[in-house]
Amino acid sequence: MALLIFITVVLVVVAIAKIMRSHELATKLNGDQEDFVSLSEIKTQGFLYVLFGVILFTLIGVQMYAWGKYILPSSASVHGDEIDNLFDVTMNLILVTFFITHTVMFAFIYKYYQKKGQKAFWFPHNNKLEMAWTIIPAIVLLSLITYGLSTWSDVMYQESTKDSVKLEVVAEQFKWTVRYSGKDRELGKVNFSTITGSNALGIMTAASVDSSLVDTRKQIAGLERSVKELDSLVEHGWSGKEDELSDAESKLSAFKANERRLLKFQKEHAKDAAYYRGSEDDVIVRDTLYLAKDRMAEFTFRSKDVLHSAYFPHFRAQMNCVPGQKTYFTFTPKYTSEEMKEVAASEGKNFVLFELVCNKICGASHYKMRFPIVVLSQKDFDARVATYKTFGDEFAGK
Repeated sequence: MALLIFITVVLVVVAIAKIMRSHELATKLNGDQEDFVSLSEIKTQGFLYVLFGVILFTLIGVQMYAWGKYILPSSASVHGDEIDNLFDVTMNLILVTFFITHTVMFAFIYKYYQKKGQKAFWFPHNNKLEMAWTIIPAIVLLSLITYGLSTWSDVMYQESTKDSVKLEVVAEQFKWTVRYSGKDRELGKVNFSTITGSNALGIMTAASVDSSLVDTRKQIAGLERSVKELDSLVEHGWSGKEDELSDAESKLSAFKANERRLLKFQKEHAKDAAYYRGSEDDVIVRDTLYLAKDRMAEFTFRSKDVLHSAYFPHFRAQMNCVPGQKTYFTFTPKYTSEEMKEVAASEGKNFVLFELVCNKICGASHYKMRFPIVVLSQKDFDARVATYKTFGDEFAGK
């Protein structure tokens, strides 16, 4: 069926091209001017432009009315109202400018279409007009930028509070993992050198560093044997083994560098018993992001692989997750999940749940990076997080 539709479209296009070509040849044989346009055709074109403008404006109005119900409900965070105000000011300015400029354009096209005996007015330059359409847009844009920077500054530079929730969101293809600080309200150190199957976030504790060192030394021993065997084969003229040898040597070098880092961590811990402070009681949650109403959430973001973007649409928050770096954001939820359903319903909109999504195209399964968010009362939040094991207990298999 799809092939039949494709063939039909191709044939229609070919037929139209042949008809146009036949018209061109007939025009030349009759001695007519191929590019001549009559005054009545010009007037018709002017009228059609006005008609097009009316239809365009009508459709825009219909779309804004029909699709308005799909706009997000009121912001679920304290700072979100400022973001919404900035969006509304910018959008209203754009719409007003759009409708004014296009109305003038369609009106001029109709009013000044070519008429018999009418000559165009030569208007090469006007300093006042040049100044007006340069200075006025510059002032408007400067005002918008200043307003935007002020709003961004208010949102980004929030002072930490003693009862804020400190958590880390880790992105990777194609999932999210959340880590909460424990009773000490401090997120423990992390390092890629300690990432293993049982420590996917690379959290540093005495046990996890020791375990990583054991695994690393096993890898080094195996690679040293491989390098020795491959080196012997290359010396005896085995073709095709040079690339394998080079790859094994590169891996061996990387694991030895990792061993040096882990030994350094152990030395630092020997000098300072609090070197891994804050790690043992961290809590890892892999299924849901829990937040507390009216309690500031201090986010730390990082990525294990490629560039991701943590987007919280209902909270009007977004921050990139950058490999090798940490980024930060804070916001305070002002409704629980259940309260948000009532707020959305009062605005005639449907709300199911809060979500964290990735707003960067990070790979083939980017669309799967949707993570549910549940906002609870302070009491329910504390009780829910307490149901999860601490990292120390989880790593020890308790």
